[in-house]
Amino acid sequence: MIKLVSDTISKTSSRASQVVKELTKLAKKEHNTEKVKINLSQNINSIVSVYKYKLDNALITINIPENAEILAIESKMHHLWKSMIMMACNNYNKEQDDKQLSFEYSVNAQYSSVRFKFNGPQIEKFIIDNAQNIGRSEDAAGLNLNLRIVRKITEDISGIFEIDSAPQNNIFTVKIPHSIS
Repeated sequence: MIKLVSDTISKTSSRASQVVKELTKLAKKEHNTEKVKINLSQNINSIVSVYKYKLDNALITINIPENAEILAIESKMHHLWKSMIMMACNNYNKEQDDKQLSFEYSVNAQYSSVRFKFNGPQIEKFIIDNAQNIGRSEDAAGLNLNLRIVRKITEDISGIFEIDSAPQNNIFTVKIPHSIS
């Protein structure tokens, strides 16, 4: 029993240390509005490590090559990934115990694309349609607000945001142009 408690304390302490380290890195970059080369894998992994506690033992897969880079404002990209993770957290049923999320990467001549997938319930069409209207504030809570944040950040970087939602298969694709204006 004492060993179990000791192991739990050790794991919790290690996890807390990792979160503090990532939060410190994020805080240092928060006020920097300069476009820099961003390593997508590191950028996404830092946000996942901070918010992993909200995902209750979810299976998280990040298939982003270590050399994938974009030119953007790093804090905006952190907000983008955070909002995507929060969309999933807000959309999962409380009793759902098979939570899965993934980040996938692809590239073509114009864009670097990140597909964020999670297996929550289908998002209602009116919520997706309402996310298209960024300026409106009614019904802007939870999932809807995070959709709006993702859409706004994607527009700020001249990117494209696509949503495909079906039961247990929600896919959000962010296409980031190679030359961000």
